[in-house]
Amino acid sequence: MTQEANIIEIASKASMIHLKDKQTAGDGLRDSILANGGTQKDVENASSYGVQLEVSKDPNDPTFKTLVDSVKRAGVHANRESMKLVDGDAVTRRDGTPVAPGKWLIDARSKFDVDVVDTTGQPFKMDEEPGDGTMVVAAVNVKANRDQSKAIYFLAGVMIEKLEKRPDTHYVFSRFRKAEQIPAVHPDDYGVDAF
Repeated sequence: MTQEANIIEIASKASMIHLKDKQTAGDGLRDSILANGGTQKDVENASSYGVQLEVSKDPNDPTFKTLVDSVKRAGVHANRESMKLVDGDAVTRRDGTPVAPGKWLIDARSKFDVDVVDTTGQPFKMDEEPGDGTMVVAAVNVKANRDQSKAIYFLAGVMIEKLEKRPDTHYVFSRFRKAEQIPAVHPDDYGVDAF
């Protein structure tokens, strides 16, 4: 089987997007790798480009069927655990709402940068990472791990269909804010309605 023989395309809402820069191993993962006999090279190898994709839980959904078929072609018994499916209903936001109701979440990763194009096939210029909820078509090469017990999803390329910007979550100190962003100072009313 050639390397590209098991590439499928998944049209999905994407989250945890790292296409411009690699997602690096955080302190906890780094410490765990090193504490378990890993090397700095193992820490660097934990870094990857990638996206998290949503796939319908409906067993009759064409994308879900394609995913199951590709896992079987890779030689892996297709079930939730072996396919590394995360329940989008069980993963919740801080307010308790599910992140992806009725969907499975899968992570597609690559150690190497992937081609990112727009809907015309032209390179997509990224000044920053796309935000969660960006609509993509991801080319995913489905393979098996060494003992063929789990599926591995290698990200081969991404087409951006609808870009969502990342929210500006950085706090800006008032001395660096533009003048129009600083609230107007009202004259002292000598304690009347002071609060």
